[in-house]
Amino acid sequence: MAIQLGTGILYPLMGTIGGTYMFAHKMGTVVLASNGFDLVKEFATHLMKTSRPIYNRLTVFVIGHVLLSYTITYYQMENLEFLRLKMLEQEKEDIKRLQETQQIRNKSPSN
Repeated sequence: MAIQLGTGILYPLMGTIGGTYMFAHKMGTVVLASNGFDLVKEFATHLMKTSRPIYNRLTVFVIGHVLLSYTITYYQMENLEFLRLKMLEQEKEDIKRLQETQQIRNKSPSN
């Protein structure tokens, strides 16, 4: 779930916002006065201030994403276990059939 949360919510959110600010800074529409690590602090402060109105929606998105990823992963694991058991049954049947054909060959008279 942590990987899903990171790649499904956090990475796109930060990439989109960061890319937008980089483009705005390049075009001169947003001026971030700091350089280096202070630039990151200023960006984080500005990000927190501008994203405060969507905290509730973002929280719902995160919870929904986590629940959906958990559900999909659970059913994938159930399906994998089902397929593994079916393959084991098939293998046992194949071994039994092979043993039966070996017994028939051993019983038949050779010319």
